[in-house]
Amino acid sequence: EMCIRDRSIAGAAAHNIGQIGAAMIVLGGTAVLGYLPVLQGVSLLTGTLTGFVASLLFRAMKNIHFTQ
Repeated sequence: EMCIRDRSIAGAAAHNIGQIGAAMIVLGGTAVLGYLPVLQGVSLLTGTLTGFVASLLFRAMKNIHFTQ
């Protein structure tokens, strides 16, 4: 099972791939593909940070008792 960090990284990478795909359709070319390696590197960092914060929040939520 994937941890929240791995899911966050995968989501960030998929988002960037989708953005590049949309840009290719709008611009009608493949020139924007040169940005993909940079974006994927950034998505590794941002996905890791997002996953870390999410894991802290999930851990904190275990201590919250919701009442109806």
